[in-house]
Amino acid sequence: MAERRRRPLIMALLLAAPLLALAAWIVTGGLRRSFGPAPAGAGGATATTTVPRIEGLGLPEADLPPDRFWERVNGAADTLIAGGCRRMLAWKTDDPRAEVEILVFETTAGAATFLERDAGVGRSSGGPGDEASIAPDSVFFRRGRHFVRVLAGPFAPGSSAAGHDAAAITDLARNVDSALVAIGAKGIP
Repeated sequence: MAERRRRPLIMALLLAAPLLALAAWIVTGGLRRSFGPAPAGAGGATATTTVPRIEGLGLPEADLPPDRFWERVNGAADTLIAGGCRRMLAWKTDDPRAEVEILVFETTAGAATFLERDAGVGRSSGGPGDEASIAPDSVFFRRGRHFVRVLAGPFAPGSSAAGHDAAAITDLARNVDSALVAIGAKGIP
């Protein structure tokens, strides 16, 4: 009789063990999402590698090697890696309210391919970089093997980009371009 009572207790403990392990993993940070620099020794870009000094921006909120692109780009990490992207730097600014991304490619052709993909064929040489696409709420440009996106926003839920200053977004893009020019032809590693 005692053995019959123990069997359900043992089964319950066996079934509860994986749930307890999962709960412990979550509590210790197993689901924590990181947008910071890669830990030293993790391979790829780290906080100690070159980041250009850009007027109006501090250190990037994200400095990611390819194996961490998924943290910032939903579903496009494999495409970026296949296209030769080797590093992603990202900032958010408050004045103007914008997001800035610098994608560092192995080759100029790789950066040009992604500029064409994101900006389309209507580009000009009158903007920042070697070629650019300027819209009221965004600036996409390529400087050598660097593809840069400057996007107005993020905005509060329910608001729109209508109240932003398009000239300020373009000026920010020009500041990023000036920083890329200042570090020279080799660019960001």
